[in-house]
Amino acid sequence: MEGEELQPTIVDGKHCFSLEELDRHRRVTDGDLAAQAFEMFNADKTQVDVVIAMKAPPERIRRLFQDWTEMSDCIVATAPGVGGRRLQKLLKPRLTRTLVWTCLKIVLRDAGLRARAEKELGHSLGLG
Repeated sequence: MEGEELQPTIVDGKHCFSLEELDRHRRVTDGDLAAQAFEMFNADKTQVDVVIAMKAPPERIRRLFQDWTEMSDCIVATAPGVGGRRLQKLLKPRLTRTLVWTCLKIVLRDAGLRARAEKELGHSLGLG
């Protein structure tokens, strides 16, 4: 990247880089990584697939996956000891009207879940 993306200042024969320039490059790189990972998650790729394809550290991809699920309002279900691919073969989750109503009934019956849902929504569910 030296000479192309980063311009060093040479001090006593050592190549020194501006912290501002390094931070700017890091932000672009982080943004590019996030965009590529999000595209792969949108294409139903697993976290493992993304780590392998992007050669990125698992902890960064795990965090990006968490960000992606929060930002895209996804519901991610996993079973202990069952990998993503095996889970996909066992279960093709679909957000059906019945599933939504079942979840809503569970939330409304449980005071703790209801309080969390109201906090998340920013208003009362107005049903009691």
